[in-house]
Order: sequence, then C-alpha cells, then structure tokens
Amino acid sequence: MVDPFFKSKKPANSRPRPAGNNNNKPRTNGNGSLQKRKRNNTLKKNLAIEQQLAKNVSSDEESGNEGGPLGDVSDDEDEVEETAEEKRLRLAKLYLEGLKVPTAEDALEIDAKEIDNEIIASRLHRDVLETEGVLNSLVASEFPSDVSKLESRFKKCHQSPLTCVLADPSNTHIYTASLDNSITQWDFQTLQKLKVIPGARRKVKKFEGHTDNVMCLAISSNGQFLASGGKDKNIIIWKLPSLEYVGELRQHKDTVTALCFRKNSLDLYSASLDRMIKVWNVESMGYVETLYGHQDGILGLSSLAKEQCVSVGGRDRSLRCWQIINSGQLILRGGVQSKYILPKDYDLSNTLEQVVDNLGHLGEAENDKGKILKYMEGSLDCCGHIDEDHFVSGGDSGTLSVWSITRKKPVYSLNLAHGINPENLQPYPILSIAVCPYTDVVITGSYSGAVKFWKINTQGKFNVEELISYEAEGYINGISICMTNESPKADLEGKTPEFTALLAVGRHFSHGRWNFEKFGRNGFQKIVVPLENKPKTFE
Repeated sequence: MVDPFFKSKKPANSRPRPAGNNNNKPRTNGNGSLQKRKRNNTLKKNLAIEQQLAKNVSSDEESGNEGGPLGDVSDDEDEVEETAEEKRLRLAKLYLEGLKVPTAEDALEIDAKEIDNEIIASRLHRDVLETEGVLNSLVASEFPSDVSKLESRFKKCHQSPLTCVLADPSNTHIYTASLDNSITQWDFQTLQKLKVIPGARRKVKKFEGHTDNVMCLAISSNGQFLASGGKDKNIIIWKLPSLEYVGELRQHKDTVTALCFRKNSLDLYSASLDRMIKVWNVESMGYVETLYGHQDGILGLSSLAKEQCVSVGGRDRSLRCWQIINSGQLILRGGVQSKYILPKDYDLSNTLEQVVDNLGHLGEAENDKGKILKYMEGSLDCCGHIDEDHFVSGGDSGTLSVWSITRKKPVYSLNLAHGINPENLQPYPILSIAVCPYTDVVITGSYSGAVKFWKINTQGKFNVEELISYEAEGYINGISICMTNESPKADLEGKTPEFTALLAVGRHFSHGRWNFEKFGRNGFQKIVVPLENKPKTFE
C-alpha cells in the first residue's frame, strides 16, 4: 500500500500534456487586445524611424547644395588626415594673424562692446585681487604737497555732537549719527538733507528707531543694508536707500560701540561694552555666535574680506585678531611708553600752576636739554585694517601703532602723533582712526581739532610719515574714507581720482561730556584731496 505522503495530488484521469506546450503563456481575452497593442507599438516605431530618415536626407541635401554633394566627405577626410603637428602649426599661424597691428580703418571700427568687456574684465580682476588681499595701491605718493589744493565743506547739523559718519559704496549718499538719537541721510555731492530717522525717549516700547544715543553705523558692501547701534543695546537694520525699517538684533547687554560688515558678504560683527563680539547674518536676520576674550569694554572693530576681525579692548590694552571659523584669537599687547623732552626755554605761561609745580617729579634732565616727560599708553580706543595681515591702532597716549600678525608687539610706533596739550602737558589722544583698505594712507583725529594724514609703509622697513595736517573746529569723533573716480570707466573719461575724507565733528566726546569745547561746532566735514595721478598698484 502506498504511503499517503508520497501519493500524487493529480487526479487519476488527468492526461499528459504535449512536451511543446507552454503553460506560462499569458492568457488573452477574446478580442485580442495584447496583439493589437504590439502591432500599434511596432507601427509607431516604424513611423518615427521614417521621419528621422526624412530629416537626415533633407539636411544632407541642404549641406550638399551649399558645399557640393561631396563637401562633407572631403571635410571629414581632411580632418582625419591633419596630424597633431599640422594642427599646432595652423593654430600658431592664426595666433600670429591676431597679433598684427590693426590699420587705421580697423581702429575706427572699434566696438563699444569690446571696451565694456575690457572694463568688466579689469574690474573683476581687481575685485579678485582685493578679495584675496594681495592688491595694494600707492595713494600717498599722489597726494598734493600744497594744503591749499584741498577742498573742504562743513555742514552744520544735529543738535548734539556727531558720533560717526560714512558714505555708501556708490558714493551717492552720506549717513550721520548723533547723540540726539537720530540718523540723517545726505546727498554726497550737494550735502543736502534727504531724510531723517528721529529718535525717541527711553519709555517708548514699540518704536522703529533708537531710544538712546546712536554710537555707530555700518553699510554692507552691496549697499543694501545699513546697521546702527547705540546705548539702547539694540542693533537696527535699515533698507537702503529708502531707510526702511527691517528689524532689530537684540543680544548685547550694554552699549553697542562698533559695527562692521565683512566685505562682499552680509555677515555683521558687533562690539559692545559688555566685552563681547557677536556675529550676525543680516540676510536671515539671525544670530551666529559670540566671541569672548576682552577684559574691558570694546571700543573699536574692523574687518575686511576674510572671515576674521580685529578689535581693541580699551583699558585691557590689547588688540585681538579673531578667527571666526574656529573661534580662535591672536592677542597683541599694547601699552607702549612714550617720552617727550620739555625744553628749558619752553613757555609755561599757558600751563596750569598745579602742572608746573609737579614738573620736578616728572623726570630728570637729559644732556641739559630739558625735562623728560614719560607717558604710558593706558587705553586702546580705535583700530583699522591696512590689509589682511597689517593693522593700525590709536590710544589715549597719542601713539599711532602699526601691527602685524607675525608679531605680538607693534612693528612700529609713532609717539605723540598729535603733540601735547600746553594746558596740562598731556598728550592729545587719538579719538578716531580711518584706513583706506589696501592702500598706504591712514587718517587720525583728536580733540585738538587736528586731522592728520599719514603714509604707512609696510613693505620692507616699517615707518610712518606725515602727509597733511588739517585743522577742524571741535572733537573728531569719527572718520571715514572713500575713493571716487577710480573705476576704469572714469579713466576712459579722463577723470582724475579723488580721495575723500568725512569727519564727524562735535563739541565734546562721543562717550562723555567732559572737556566741553565752547568754540566747536556740531556737524560733519567733507575734505576732498585731488590726486595728481592714478595710484600705482602692485601685488
């Protein structure tokens, strides 16, 4: 008897199928829809092939009418027969033909489009070199020796002393900020007032503007945004040129003292008396990170194209170079000591009696020339970028220092850059400093009213030379620099490059009301220095 496990499940009456029969053949319905679809697909493919062949034939006929029926064949044969040496020879001949001097008729047919392309190419090349920080211009050598050639205009404005002034990248508008909580827009050429953003009192909660003194301004490289900061601890972003309110950035715990945009970017750096530097992105109106390290309130901030910035920390007497990518910092120590020999025949009639009585304790005589007055730098108040590797700073001792990232001490220091005050025999401090990036020109200002233009030599031996000294009325609380008529298009039009300095002048300091100047004026001053020739550039 067969085991049920091995018993087949087939019915007993099932007959075997032929060997050639395919059980996996797909079933079709009675209408034969599968055969119809296959036949339609075949017809479509054949129709597409016929259309493609017709197009090829028509194109061959057109090419044959133009160059002969065998033109294509001969060209292919020539290309195949040309060797690598023959190709190099043919290209060399074409290159030599292009180097031939054009005739007078060809010179008259110069296309304006070619000139525009050359202008764009030269400008792009310059932008690339500036971005890399390898292009420098020798502007100081083109300064006029006669001060009378300078053009100066003073615009009285604001009820309180100005704290800062700057122009947009296109040199069409000037923006000023003051201790009266307001921001004003001016025309660059006519100095006509265009728009005012008034301030408000501290009690106002919802207000599109500042409710306390405006201390600093910054404009992005594309000229689209203006950032302002002040004692209300807020940073406000404005749309240019309409000065439309965009929004506020709130993170600082004390007065915002300095702002700067990274070149060719919308990254914003802010410094405050809370000893912190914060990084923002204006495009997204977002906070990025905070940089810690200063031991006192930060008073100055500067940045160029790289993701780094330089700051000075006031009484901690340090200049710090911050690497934004890895949050690192390079600490450069200040505190330079300066000396001044007071001659024996110095007129002390304008000096305070208390100061005259203390002269005996200030120093000993040297070579019988007079008393030696010693001054120690107690605060670094302002800074600026010469290029990506060199910086300048100024402080309360009147010392102008040049720094390099390769050394932790100043590579050059100019003591008593603005002299000493005859009333108290103390040096005039450097209140503000401005550097024209990638050039050799630096401007400094003090409360003596003197504005001095300096030549900074960073190639070879470092040194500082005075170019021009200009007298203004009041405290120089802020300086900014802009260059005009330096584009290739201006060169073709025959315009002479101009160096423009904007001064924020007030009757007292921007950080306090001490040493009130009765004869000063509140306003900004525009000084235009016509250059003799176009500055030379080098990499």
